Amino acid sequence: MKSKKPMLVLFISVILIFIIHRLPLPEAVTHVGDARLTSDGQAALGVLVFALILWMTEAVPFHITGLLGIVFLALLGVESYSTIVMHGFGNNIITFFIGVLVLSAFITSSGL
Repeated sequence: MKSKKPMLVLFISVILIFIIHRLPLPEAVTHVGDARLTSDGQAALGVLVFALILWMTEAVPFHITGLLGIVFLALLGVESYSTIVMHGFGNNIITFFIGVLVLSAFITSSGL
């Protein structure tokens, strides 16, 4: 039986995304000089904490964590999915190739 620790860490990190996204932050954190932390910035901060926790605990492989970060940024409405992918990978077709490679790895490991 596999350890349940990675799933627990993943669950806690996802909960932290939504807590940081909805948590009212103090004025000292949201305003620095003329710069102001918007709600999108607060959501991105939650996704950053999510990724950092998963990278430090190694509960999920780092490449999967990066892809989950992209998905959460899109789900929280920080930016559209296509814009996030364009900034991260350069072209939307790259995500198609990543999906094909992930599916082929699952098929190979399962013996299908």
